[in-house]
Amino acid sequence: MIVVLFILVLLATFLVMEGVTWCTHRFVMHGFLWILHKDHHQVEPGFFEKNDAFFVIFAIPSMLLIFSELLIMFGGCRQSALALWRMALPISWFMM
Repeated sequence: MIVVLFILVLLATFLVMEGVTWCTHRFVMHGFLWILHKDHHQVEPGFFEKNDAFFVIFAIPSMLLIFSELLIMFGGCRQSALALWRMALPISWFMM
């Protein structure tokens, strides 16, 4: 029974996040931040686009939330920094 609950939570999370992603793309990127997203739909020379700013816009709050949760879980900056390093190190191995 617990496995079924986990599967239902997984599917519900996936469906909700797909909805959030669609709404973000439709109403934020094609809305008030169209100035940054427009060059993604128009091919122009160059390696970077203004659209690449969304990486920073969405990554910084995510990283801050993860780090603040580590501060709460481990109760201090030193322990949180060590935990973050231990978490990031194996990920960096796959990026090489």
